[in-house]
Amino acid sequence: MNEAEFGTALRSAIRARGLTLQSVRNRLAQHGIVIGLATLSSWQSGHNRPERAESLRAVAAIEQLLALPAGSLIRLLGPRRPRGRTASTVPSGWSAIGRMISHLGSNAPVRVLLTEDQVHVSENRLLRTVRTKIMGTVTGSHAVDRWCVGCTAEPKRDLNDIRVVPVRRCRTGTTVRDDSAHLLGTELLLDRVYRRDETFVIEYDCVFDRPLAEDEYFRVITQPTNLYVLQVSFRRTPSPARCVRFLGTPRGTDQGDATLISRGTAMIAQPDAAPGVYGMRWEWDPPWN
Repeated sequence: MNEAEFGTALRSAIRARGLTLQSVRNRLAQHGIVIGLATLSSWQSGHNRPERAESLRAVAAIEQLLALPAGSLIRLLGPRRPRGRTASTVPSGWSAIGRMISHLGSNAPVRVLLTEDQVHVSENRLLRTVRTKIMGTVTGSHAVDRWCVGCTAEPKRDLNDIRVVPVRRCRTGTTVRDDSAHLLGTELLLDRVYRRDETFVIEYDCVFDRPLAEDEYFRVITQPTNLYVLQVSFRRTPSPARCVRFLGTPRGTDQGDATLISRGTAMIAQPDAAPGVYGMRWEWDPPWN
């Protein structure tokens, strides 16, 4: 999908509820979400799109405000463009990835039992690798023998610097790229064919050969997931002064301190994760040179 399609859907939903942009802004503010009128206008006009975690949390709240199905607007956005990320399910808005998903039959019908991201931040405060574990149970009559993943990149970043590396019970199949959307798609072939009620587990790495200078990581979940876990490990001593978890779904928005499970590792765990945004950001104190 592109900005215009997201904007059209947002504009139509607001009109259907008989609301103005100002009334939407006021209602969001009542729930602690402050967003500018100009920003909302740029979203619905298609001139801009939500990108950062705070904006995506606002979109999730708008879905709830407008009584839209969970994740209906977020799905139109697809993977986030400016920074490197991975996604377990790639929406079909970008042409090359859409053709790949269509050809492969998509990741459905699977009930996602677990999505676990392990983010490793180096001693230089650079994000080099994200290891992801997916556990899913086949729910439909069609057998499943592959899982499709996607990575997005900054516009100036070479897609050749991003690699999806199989780790456990899978191997690389077809890889396609959409340079105009800065998107890399990879199919992971499972170790065997799985049929109804059978459960598979795979692990893979998303490797950034040119590491990213990041202070946050989040995943946009597009289908209900029994449990989402995010662990961020920091090799540098001392660890960040604070790690903050955040989420934004049609159920509401929330943020607070992430759980420290050991020195240098913070974690969030979200059972029954609805479509939405789940992530963590970290704050370094004092500044370093």
